[in-house]
Amino acid sequence: MNGAMRRGLTVLKMRGSIHDKNILEFSIDGRGMHLGKPFRDVSGILAGNPRETPHDLHAYETDE
Repeated sequence: MNGAMRRGLTVLKMRGSIHDKNILEFSIDGRGMHLGKPFRDVSGILAGNPRETPHDLHAYETDE
């Protein structure tokens, strides 16, 4: 987004367990992997075509 390469991590399916459905930003350095904050106001990340989403559209989403 905005000319920067950012990495995201998500769990696509976890049988029989509740899990976080957000896509978290992560980084890897000499000390290991570090999880950051969830991506917000962005769609199409998993399809490889991220686009900024207007904040108002999130009001209509539901957690399933």
